[in-house]
Amino acid sequence: RAGDLEQAAELARQGAEVWDSTLGGHLPGWAWLTSADLYAALGNDGSAERSVTRAEQVLSAAGDPRGVALCISQRAAKPVQRGG
Repeated sequence: RAGDLEQAAELARQGAEVWDSTLGGHLPGWAWLTSADLYAALGNDGSAERSVTRAEQVLSAAGDPRGVALCISQRAAKPVQRGG
């Protein structure tokens, strides 16, 4: 299972990078947020933070307040998920 989750996180990040460079708008932000969630589930906090930061930048630039709010929630949830 861990191997599958790691692969999923990498595929989500790679997809986000492609969408970010070619698609524009809010959709790449959602891909970055998915990547952040997967990295957080793996305990890879550095990659999760980089992904959620990019998600927030993209979603903010696209004028997607719901997405920005979810980015903020993802950061707030991390200490709770870790038990701290």
